[in-house]
Amino acid sequence: MKAAVRETAERVEPVAAVARFLAGFAHRIKSPLTGVRGYGELMAREDDGDRRRYWGERLAGGLESLDRIIEGARRYQLPGVLERRHLCLATLVEEAWRLALQATPGAAAKNCRLELNLDPGAEALVDPFHFRNLLVNLLQNALDAAPAGGCIRVDARPGELLGVADAGPGLEGLDREAILTPFFTTRPDRAGLGLPVAAAIAAAHGFTLDWQELRPTGLRARVLRGTGQRHQRSTS
Repeated sequence: MKAAVRETAERVEPVAAVARFLAGFAHRIKSPLTGVRGYGELMAREDDGDRRRYWGERLAGGLESLDRIIEGARRYQLPGVLERRHLCLATLVEEAWRLALQATPGAAAKNCRLELNLDPGAEALVDPFHFRNLLVNLLQNALDAAPAGGCIRVDARPGELLGVADAGPGLEGLDREAILTPFFTTRPDRAGLGLPVAAAIAAAHGFTLDWQELRPTGLRARVLRGTGQRHQRSTS
């Protein structure tokens, strides 16, 4: 099974991966775009104030859905110039969790929960847009891997800025270099860009993105302070 997963993932071509990403984006944006157009037309025909407000609320909801989809696509944006600020880590994680739930197909049906165990006063000097995108990518990866009703744990251990742990199958024989290769994916509905972009964002901040396999099952994505630390196995 592990060999089959690796073989399938390595066959993904960049052009095909980008085409799949764009097709998925177009599919997701079509429904709310159709709704927005229809709500606007219906609102324009109404003379009754209450009915106009009703369709106006629907229009606003459709625009919000479009904004979430576009924001989800922007999480693949690579960092240029960072605009760093001292920000609360727990607040960033909570914001990223909400975005990850919205951006991950099937997340609502899985009904996973976030277990956040960070010092409420813990801060980091980071770019809010890009670092939140890093967290969204890690949380989406964890949501993909986690079993239904599972728990995604976020905390910090010595040497880490934070870690994101799930109870999924782990790396399944894949190595760090493979999963950080752009367009490398084991899922037919993914472009294989989330983790490479997350690693680039971490590096731009002077951090290192790495993984720790958990026992008996699971994976912990770690944002390490500085460089030089490598992939580990754990009994925790």
